Amino acid sequence: MRILILEHLHPDGIARLRAASQEVVVALGLSRTELLRRVAWADVLVVRSVVRVDAELLSRAARLKAIARAGVGTDNIDLEEAAARGIEVLTVRGGNADAAADFAVMQILCLIRHAHQARQMMTAGDFRRERLLGRDLHALTVGIVGLGQVGSRVVGRLKGFGCRLLGCDIGLSPDECRALGVERVSDIDALIRQVDVLTLHVPLTPATRCLVSAEQFAQARPGLMLVNISRGAVVDETALMAAIRAGRVAAAALDVFVDEPPFDAQPGEQAYDNALLHVPEIISTPHMAAGTHDAERRIAENLAEQLLRREQAGLTRGPVPLANTL
Repeated sequence: MRILILEHLHPDGIARLRAASQEVVVALGLSRTELLRRVAWADVLVVRSVVRVDAELLSRAARLKAIARAGVGTDNIDLEEAAARGIEVLTVRGGNADAAADFAVMQILCLIRHAHQARQMMTAGDFRRERLLGRDLHALTVGIVGLGQVGSRVVGRLKGFGCRLLGCDIGLSPDECRALGVERVSDIDALIRQVDVLTLHVPLTPATRCLVSAEQFAQARPGLMLVNISRGAVVDETALMAAIRAGRVAAAALDVFVDEPPFDAQPGEQAYDNALLHVPEIISTPHMAAGTHDAERRIAENLAEQLLRREQAGLTRGPVPLANTL
């Protein structure tokens, strides 16, 4: 197989592919023009969440048989076009779920204890700790939107803190939610009215785009704290800014943005900016929630094994049902 790796993949996965005599090229940070030129060479593309594998790119990839997503979200891949061209889409489910769940809980704790503001104050020589009185987590109600691989693990971790847990997931029944240890709430509107902290763990789909918008923020308890480690477009960024200014949202932790920065570029080589990065009530991080050495190694090795199994079976082009790519 000719394998073109377009985003970071743990070296152990690359070594596994090369040890099996696969032809592997790592090409990070390509311009769109260069990307469109290079894809014609590849049997397999390896991406994460940034490279857009759209209809234009797929039309240039005459040899392409598979797209390997080093993770689980596929919103950057045109699944219908890939299916129409008989191109298989491989993902790794759950490989980074523990890392993401740990990160979400860390961000909740940072928000309720004002860790980001404490850092800003200390750097400015302001040590008035009485301005940083936070909340006990056990005294709060936390809402989890999406109870899949990550959301269910967040529930498991939060149980030990003794806080009230409410969950919203249209795919789970009340009995299934109770088995997880969370009270089921029917929809986001009913949920946001009851919680002190809202954490989001859903894929980006037409149904979840702007899931949390001005309408939801208007119903929230004053002082809501928001964590988003799913996809930036799940939250209406303009509405979030307005809700913070109005005091409806006290603070937010955002690991994802509608327009993501160029993660492979050096600081002096890019001019990315986002108004949300300059809001003191927001903890901003560069889409790193699922990124640990352990998770990236697991994902890379799993992806390599999937590709090698398919190579041994013979990656043949042909119709691929869209359901099989999810």
